[in-house]
Amino acid sequence: LVVKRILPDFAENPHFRAMFVDEARVALRLNHPNIVQVYGFESDGPTLLLIMEHVDGADLGALANALARQGEHIPPPLVAYVLREVARGLHYAHERLDEHGRPLEIVHRDVSPNNVLLSYEGAVKLGDFGIARVRSASDAPGVVQGKFGYMAPEQARGEAVDRRADLYGLGVLLTEMLVGRPLFHGVAEGAEIHDRVRRGEVPDPGALLAAAP
Repeated sequence: LVVKRILPDFAENPHFRAMFVDEARVALRLNHPNIVQVYGFESDGPTLLLIMEHVDGADLGALANALARQGEHIPPPLVAYVLREVARGLHYAHERLDEHGRPLEIVHRDVSPNNVLLSYEGAVKLGDFGIARVRSASDAPGVVQGKFGYMAPEQARGEAVDRRADLYGLGVLLTEMLVGRPLFHGVAEGAEIHDRVRRGEVPDPGALLAAAP
């Protein structure tokens, strides 16, 4: 098992506690082979604990980086397999209903290489619903959460998002894994990437993937 907890310095911060509780509320509703299973949520005084499945392996980002150091990248058939499995997990989360049969409207909002876990036995699991949102939750207007390079433009602008934002992130992930480098390769981190994403200025996938099958 893996036990996730808020660092002591943040345990008294109401915002971080609320985010942690939100993650538990979302994750405990999800039970799918392509999603990291969360088994329990407990409180020990000021400490909040999330008990979850341990995936014995590496994340997709670590695999891609290890291959890049050898001048290689993930073969297209394997990329297709991994992304198909992630898509299955996302679809399950997107379709999840509450106890009254109403759509929960879960949006992961952080579909990125580090959140795709690959077990040594070949399983593919999407993890870290830490900034996911459900129908009943709401962010302060203009709040942006997630990794800029994988955000849909509306998410980067702090607007309301739905499942399409996750599909956008999945598309960025697919492109990066096929090309073997980040979508915004050579662009400074942070503000410049954020500005490009907000305006929807992304490289043409057709040009980047000319050699892809």
